[in-house]
Amino acid sequence: MSVGGPQHQPGAPACGERTRAQGCDNDPAVASHGARDAEVTEGDGASRHPLAVPGRIARSSAFPPRGRRPSRVTRVTTPSTPPAPGTPCWVDLFTSDPERSGAFYSAVLGWELTDLGEELGGYTLARSDGEVVAGLMRNSGDSGSPDTWSTYLATDDLEATVDRAVEAGATVLAPPMRLGRLGSTAVVVDPAGAVVGLWQGDEHPGFTRHGEPGSVVWSEVHSKSFGASRDFYESVFGWRYEVTGDSDDFRYLTATVDGAQVAGVMDSARFLPDAVPSHWAVYLGVEDADAAERTAVEHGATVLMSAQDTPFGRIADLLDPTGAPFKLHASTLKNPPPAE
Repeated sequence: MSVGGPQHQPGAPACGERTRAQGCDNDPAVASHGARDAEVTEGDGASRHPLAVPGRIARSSAFPPRGRRPSRVTRVTTPSTPPAPGTPCWVDLFTSDPERSGAFYSAVLGWELTDLGEELGGYTLARSDGEVVAGLMRNSGDSGSPDTWSTYLATDDLEATVDRAVEAGATVLAPPMRLGRLGSTAVVVDPAGAVVGLWQGDEHPGFTRHGEPGSVVWSEVHSKSFGASRDFYESVFGWRYEVTGDSDDFRYLTATVDGAQVAGVMDSARFLPDAVPSHWAVYLGVEDADAAERTAVEHGATVLMSAQDTPFGRIADLLDPTGAPFKLHASTLKNPPPAE
């Protein structure tokens, strides 16, 4: 849960995950940070990604060639136990207009909202079919931060995790803070400049639904310093990596915790504008990406990238009505590949 909001989260990324093949004006290539053999698992990482689908995977691009687009994704199971340390366990929206934002996401995702009252700063819980999926918190503007989504990683020892993060090069934005019976939180900036929350849950362990329509289906850090991000999350959270892509157009690691794939690390130095720092991106699941995009636009969203088929499902990149970036993800593709 936010405690005053992040301090340097990005504005709208200009290109999302698009590569030059999709028409972005990319910056010159930067020196790559190859994955170290001791830290990554070589092999067909793309096909084992939680959102990956059957069929051929174009390893050199974020999008497959025409005629080879996969048909569906494998859904991640809804959590039934507390999240393992290092696992994304929560997201919340820092918004200058909670009422408008709440109405928007309710229209697009069907969320039901509950205000937790002034004791918790007017924090709002979002539910999907009765399951807790996200939070919303007012951005008063005092911090100078834009409206944005924040991702939280689970920990079973908050203070020790903050200490390890600092030793690994992070800056503390919000020190450990107890939030009543719900749990404890802190916020740090990783060495690449991405803001990430930490959460040690008690009565509120985090998501009770994940990987399904109406909930978060994936989280990834878009890094301008790929090697620094890779090393930081391995050192602090014990992440291990599988190579999903290792070309200049698409360099991506899938992080695992206790053998389960939990998040991604993307080399975004080539396409993020100078004004946009490294940041965590959130994917929200829907049944039909095109229909959800239309609903989003009708309720005030701005489209950065219209829904497109990818090896990992059909994805759209948008700004919500107050300017917070997010992504829509559907397992159903518009143009599935021919059956083999």
